[in-house]
Amino acid sequence: MDREERLERFRNIVKIAIDLPKQAQIKQWIRNAIDIGCCGKEARSLTLLGPTGTGKSTLLKEIVDEYPAEQRDRYLYHPVLYVEIPPQSTLKALAIAILKALGDVPSNRSVSEYTHIVTRTLARAAPKLLILDEIQHIVSAGNKRANAYASGDLIKSILNAAVCPVILAGQPEGAEVVDTNSQSERRNGWSERLEPFDWFKQADRDIYQSFLYMYEERMGLPAPSNLFDDDMAFRLWIASDGLIGKTTKWLQMAAEMALVERSSPLPCLSQELLAEAFERGQVRAERRQPNPFRSDKHSLKVLPAPTTEKLSLPRPRKTDQALKELL
Repeated sequence: MDREERLERFRNIVKIAIDLPKQAQIKQWIRNAIDIGCCGKEARSLTLLGPTGTGKSTLLKEIVDEYPAEQRDRYLYHPVLYVEIPPQSTLKALAIAILKALGDVPSNRSVSEYTHIVTRTLARAAPKLLILDEIQHIVSAGNKRANAYASGDLIKSILNAAVCPVILAGQPEGAEVVDTNSQSERRNGWSERLEPFDWFKQADRDIYQSFLYMYEERMGLPAPSNLFDDDMAFRLWIASDGLIGKTTKWLQMAAEMALVERSSPLPCLSQELLAEAFERGQVRAERRQPNPFRSDKHSLKVLPAPTTEKLSLPRPRKTDQALKELL
């Protein structure tokens, strides 16, 4: 395999996307909201929250990719309008971010004027869905409660305009944008939270190991890495804090080392290779425990710490088919 072939294989690994059950369900709910629209009434907001690394932004960007922009006469139409809210955002900064996503470069206006401009411009653009991502940035600026209430008023005005449903996504503290404003809370439809996987909950462990099985299968390396085996999966879970985003980070770093950096490619992702990736990719402040790929499994610390006896209980191995059926 020459270098270009190895690079192409690695690029394909980076593109691997696996729908976990909850993420797949949420995406279907979002598609349903797009199809239903507003039905001539006020729109509703839908809330998606969770810590960094649980897959929120990836999920939403996949939805955006399903509804690509279309060139219409003199402008670009966005069926799904994605807006990433900048840090320390006030109501004015939120309004400007929405207008920029619509291709409207705003002039300096008063706060009340911005609200009218946003609703009018959105109505003219007529997207099927508006996604406001990183809503926690609204409550991180200045007077948190006042800013959350004011931004909630802008969102309420957008919903009253009955243009389209609105997804409010971000870290858990972003819930204050809805909770602070009772009218925004009334207009909120479903609310979902994505959480890290808990190894000590059997259902979470099964899904996490199934994800590893499918990821390894799609990597297409010549020799088995056995990422889904109990021992290796537990080490990956410790290294990633149960977050799918971090898990894929370690796997992709190890794959890059195996396929691109070596003079000749390695056939699989070994435990030693993952240990090297972990040491290279760890932020110094995070180094609170030994490398999980070079430690005895029972010496690894988990908060809250489980008993080592729980880890040592034997568990029947799943067949490949049983693992596949979980996803």
